[in-house]
Amino acid sequence: MAYFDIANSTLVEYQLPTRSEIWGNISNALKFALDSKGSVWFTEWTENKIGVLDSKKLDDLPIWLSVSKDKIILDRRNLAGEQDESLQIFVYPNRTNLEEPVKMTVAGSMSYSGRLWNMTGQFSEDSFYFSKESKQPHMINLKVNPTQDLVPGNYTLTVGARYDSITYSKIVSLVVK
Repeated sequence: MAYFDIANSTLVEYQLPTRSEIWGNISNALKFALDSKGSVWFTEWTENKIGVLDSKKLDDLPIWLSVSKDKIILDRRNLAGEQDESLQIFVYPNRTNLEEPVKMTVAGSMSYSGRLWNMTGQFSEDSFYFSKESKQPHMINLKVNPTQDLVPGNYTLTVGARYDSITYSKIVSLVVK
């Protein structure tokens, strides 16, 4: 289940705990309704269950992130690695004592599957831990570089940080010349 904030180009995804291997390891959440407190109620079609995403959980995210720029411009003429474009990502803890690792993700609109086809993307760290009482952001770099086969056009990159069952992502515009 996900919430997309158009004004801030952010996406918050919640992994549902029940999944069916028969249906591709998903729960098939259908038929959504909001109650008077802002909680989301839904049915899980393949699991024959009713679930709720409590509105309090929406306001109590364990992490969030920001990026150094909202737009990346890549030039396919600079393919020899001279033009690694870098994006700084700042992951902020909303709580102390986060015990699990934060895992970084990236996806793009240049392929139907979201994979970074015809370009490379490399994080300075794929995962990290916050220190026990940390309130400071953790900075990670993402370097992206096109291959010759990447078709010029306008795309998006979705850069995310996942903690436990929640992924907080930022959408970045990607222009390929």
